[in-house]
Amino acid sequence: MLRPIIRLLLVCLAVCCVFACARLATEPRQAPPLAHLEKIAVVVLAGQEIPSHEPGGAPSKEEIPAGIAALDEILQEHFANQPRISVYTDGQTEALLMETQADPARTARKIGESTASDGVLMVHVFRFRQRVASRQQPASVAFDFRLYAAATGRTLCSGRFDETQQTLTDNLFNITTWFKRGNKWLTAEQLAREGIMKMLDDCPSLTP
Repeated sequence: MLRPIIRLLLVCLAVCCVFACARLATEPRQAPPLAHLEKIAVVVLAGQEIPSHEPGGAPSKEEIPAGIAALDEILQEHFANQPRISVYTDGQTEALLMETQADPARTARKIGESTASDGVLMVHVFRFRQRVASRQQPASVAFDFRLYAAATGRTLCSGRFDETQQTLTDNLFNITTWFKRGNKWLTAEQLAREGIMKMLDDCPSLTP
């Protein structure tokens, strides 16, 4: 009499174990919370590689310096009311960059040490092309970003912005963005500013 009951209990226990394991396997892992950073150094640099999918080919020699200057200005303006975030020019960190440029995480640690920062945001510009109406050339901007914990070189958040403005006839899926921009062609600076806003959305540590 007891044997069927024991067998039934064992079957129920096995089924419960299977469901528990399946639940553990399917539940997404929670990402660790981002640590609060007391001081963040921001550096805008030239990208070392041109993305292979870039529609307009390699940028001209004038493009990247212009892009670095533009993003420097946009970031300084945006973080003006956040004393804990400082934007440094590549000239201010040139010696460190030459020494460690092959290893971004090591570069971030060095910049953190030299600026007494516990976080380092590195932005790499790959393309910064102005709109030329006479050539029917739209503005095109590409950069990536990565926020490091200076003490360890660990990546806290990262992302990429890459856009060449298109007309509605080129891409009907952009209808919402096109009308949001007021049916206007943007300059490279305006496109870059949109990218910065996306970056801030992706990196909560950069918000007040």
